[in-house]
Amino acid sequence: MIDGARGRSALARIVVYPEAYHDFDRANFPLHAIGATADATLPERGHVGTDAEARADSQRRVGDGWRGETDLN
Repeated sequence: MIDGARGRSALARIVVYPEAYHDFDRANFPLHAIGATADATLPERGHVGTDAEARADSQRRVGDGWRGETDLN
């Protein structure tokens, strides 16, 4: 894919979903704390889980991009 983009105007866009956790685009993955304990306040702990709204938007953007629709705001 990268080789095919050389010499053309290949576009990339970074979209941030501030309220979404890691693995937000994984389907049917309930939000939960990770680590040895459920205490997500510890610095080495965190949360993972699906964010339905962010997931739907990211999938729409990827699909639109593959169809050549570049105005994805």
